[in-house]
Amino acid sequence: MNKIVNFFKTSFDHNEIKAFTKLVHNGNFSMGKETINFEKAIAKKLKITENNVALVSNCTTGLHLSMIVTGVKQKQEVLCSSLTFVADANCIKYVGAKPKFVDITSNINWNISVKDIKNKITKNTKAIIMTHYAGYPCEIAKIKKIAKHNKLVLIEDACHTIFSKFKKKYLGTYGDLGVFSLYGNKNITTGEGGIVIGKKEYIKKIKILRNHAIDKSMLERNLSKTPTYQINELGYNYRMDDIRAVIGMEQLKKIDYLNNLRRKVAVNYKKLINKELPEIKIPFSNFIGNKFSYHLFPILLPFSLNRDGLIEFLSSRGIQTSIHYKPIHKLKFYERRNFKLKNLDKISNFILSLPIYPNLSFSDQNYVIKAIKEYLKYKK
Repeated sequence: MNKIVNFFKTSFDHNEIKAFTKLVHNGNFSMGKETINFEKAIAKKLKITENNVALVSNCTTGLHLSMIVTGVKQKQEVLCSSLTFVADANCIKYVGAKPKFVDITSNINWNISVKDIKNKITKNTKAIIMTHYAGYPCEIAKIKKIAKHNKLVLIEDACHTIFSKFKKKYLGTYGDLGVFSLYGNKNITTGEGGIVIGKKEYIKKIKILRNHAIDKSMLERNLSKTPTYQINELGYNYRMDDIRAVIGMEQLKKIDYLNNLRRKVAVNYKKLINKELPEIKIPFSNFIGNKFSYHLFPILLPFSLNRDGLIEFLSSRGIQTSIHYKPIHKLKFYERRNFKLKNLDKISNFILSLPIYPNLSFSDQNYVIKAIKEYLKYKK
C-alpha cells in the first residue's frame, strides 16, 4: 500500500477530550457560560473587549449577519474577490444585494486587486469584503482609504488568517467587521463555528440576531426572577454552543504554537520548490518566513501542464491536494456570459494547494516535491 500524505490533519490532544468530558458531566450543552468564556478569551487574545466579539454557528452565518447589521440592502452592490469561498457571494445574495466580482492583483499576489476595486465602485456600492487569501494580508491601508473615501463598509473575511498579525495588529481587526472560521480544516477548529469581531454597536446587534432576536439570552433568563422575553424583529438560529466553545478554548491556547509549526512547513516548502522545481511559482513568497497563519500552501503550475493529470498522479502516490478555488464567477450559479477577470482567468486552471498542517514532516514534504518533480519530468 502506498504512503498517505493527508491534505490536512486536525491538531488536538487530551486537553480537548478532558474539557469535553467535563462539560458532559456538567450537563449544559447549549450556548451558555462556556460560550461567554470563549468570547472573553478571544477578546483577550486580540486585545479588544468582549463587547467586540460574537461567536456564531459558522463563518457563513457570521458573514450573513455582517451584511444585515451593516445595512446592506436589496439592489445594492458588494465588492468581493472571485478567488475565495462561495460563502462570500452567497451572503451578499442572502440580503438581496448583488455580488460584484473583483480581479486578483497579479499571478503572484492572489488577493483582491486595489486597481479593480476602484474600477468596480458605482453609486450602488455599499461594501467591500476583503479576503486575506491563504493567510496573507491584502493591501489593507489602500483598501481602507478607498472604503473611507467612498463611505463604504469594510468587512474582512479573515477565515485563513486566524490570530496572525500584520504591522503589530491582528488581521480581522482592520475593518468595520472581521469574520473568522472554526471549520474542521482551519488552523484551530470547533468542528463548525465562526467568530465575528468589530464595532460594539454591530456586535451587540449580532448577539441578538444570532438567538432568534430574543432580547434576553437563555442564561440571562435563567438568572432572572422574571424569565420572559420579547422579540422585536426577525432573528436567526445562528448560535455557538458550549460543546464547541470548550473545545475552542483548548484550541485557542495552542494557536501561536500551531501557526509557528505551519510557518516552518511553509518555509521548508519554499526552499524545496526553489531548489527542485524552479518552474513552479509560489504566490506571496515575500511573506513566507514572517509570522502569518499559513492556512494554505498554494502553488502556480506551469501553464503548459495539465493540472488534473498531476492531481491524479499525486493521488496515485497517496498525496492529497486541493484547489483554492474554482473562481466564483466560473461556477454555474454565478456565471455570466462574456464576464472576464483578466489576471484570475489566466491562472485559475493552474492553481494547486499542497498538503499543510502543523505536524507535516519534512520527509513527507520531500515525498510530495519528489512526486511533483517525477510527474513534470515525465510530461516534458
